[in-house]
Amino acid sequence: MEDQHPHGSRYTVPLGSLFGVRIRVDWSFFVTLLVAELVSLRAADPMYSLFIFVLIGPHEMGHVIVARCLGCRVRFIYLWACGGFGYFGPAEKGPWGDLLVALGGPAMHAVQMGIWVGVYGILEKGDLSDFDFPTYLYDITNASSPAEFFAVLSKQAYRLNMLLLIANTCLPIDEFDGGRILADLSVMCGASIRNAAFINSTLALLLGSGLITWGVLVLIRPTDYTIGILCVLFGLLSVKSGFDLWGVVQDGRILEHPMFGRLCYRHLSNEDDDNHDIELEQAQPA
Repeated sequence: MEDQHPHGSRYTVPLGSLFGVRIRVDWSFFVTLLVAELVSLRAADPMYSLFIFVLIGPHEMGHVIVARCLGCRVRFIYLWACGGFGYFGPAEKGPWGDLLVALGGPAMHAVQMGIWVGVYGILEKGDLSDFDFPTYLYDITNASSPAEFFAVLSKQAYRLNMLLLIANTCLPIDEFDGGRILADLSVMCGASIRNAAFINSTLALLLGSGLITWGVLVLIRPTDYTIGILCVLFGLLSVKSGFDLWGVVQDGRILEHPMFGRLCYRHLSNEDDDNHDIELEQAQPA
């Protein structure tokens, strides 16, 4: 199953390798690039959409670096509509090692935020007084110099990294790191795999419903359409993930799930399934 997407999609293409890690791209990632390019054309800067790689690349490398430090051989990662996707980690380290790997990606967004603040500070000669002043994509078209262009870009990159950091750590869905983080913490606190999955699905449904409601209210009172649209999209993704996981739990197929059926949970002593070890081996992606 090495060349198969974790969700089972076979519509992926190879993109090459980075530091010995092969990269494959799901068709949905190209949809994201198309949308980003349309926004870039609106801002009269067709190169702006390529900036998405600057955000996603370090995130995935953060996972890879931590996994390798813990002794894991990382063979491949996938890029899809919401960024990167890949399950790897040192199985012998258990949930603790998996938690460290999951945190490696969001940590890189914090690093990038610091870098972009530094870039802005250099361009503005140490003056950060206007860094919190709102900027928009179309402000790039009004830039009168390369320094002003990169100043606007720095502010945009900082905010986008902050959004990705919050989304990846706070949304308990398997497509984001927050799902792995919550699952690992639940298991480390004594929950069985099924109970951990139940917690993830319940919180995903609740948070997703809240985000959709908040996004709709923002769109009704048009103060910031971008925030409203993002809240609705993240909310829908969270609700879908919660319903899917809920169904897996109710059907008793939790060990077939790509996140909860991984080998990092094989040594759990509180799993109440008599066939736990056999089923876990069958459910583990290659």
